[in-house]
Amino acid sequence: RPIITAGRFTWTTQLAYLIGYAYSLDFSRVSGKVGAVYAIEATFDSAIPEAQVPKMVQDLLEDRFKLRSHRATAQVDGYALLPAKGGPKLKPTTEKSMPASIASHLPLTGVIEINASRANMAQLVQTLSRSLGMPVWDKTGLHDEYDFRFRYARDANTTDAPWVGTAMQEALGLMLDKQKGPVETIVVD
Repeated sequence: RPIITAGRFTWTTQLAYLIGYAYSLDFSRVSGKVGAVYAIEATFDSAIPEAQVPKMVQDLLEDRFKLRSHRATAQVDGYALLPAKGGPKLKPTTEKSMPASIASHLPLTGVIEINASRANMAQLVQTLSRSLGMPVWDKTGLHDEYDFRFRYARDANTTDAPWVGTAMQEALGLMLDKQKGPVETIVVD
């Protein structure tokens, strides 16, 4: 991830990561000659919100790097996030003063724990996609923000926690169903 402070953007990374950040896509969805490493140091008006920085990075890539690309859609293997039998166990957040966050960490070798405060399904799907290394599509129909926590095993050899699908079904009342689905990609021309 880049280092963004008031009016400054700094990052040394592969071009695929930089393009993925600029277009809000996982780097694995960027194809073309994107393995080169660049050190980017840029300044911008400190009054500009951080949410606008990716668009500014897009403009930088197009203006300074002469990046030309196009978007494409591919059908790939992934998971649909669905309500499990019996329905979701999630309760909408009542404490709105807490900041929204979702984080994953490794409390034990081979175990991943996800903690969320005021998280929505889009944030959960993004976290699961990164963790599983596969796309996850939200098909829950849930639109609120939720507080939740669950642990799962990173691989089948770990006995300290259940598989992610089992853990989510037990803790959240949600399930993962293996499916093919669309993912947007960026192809560097």
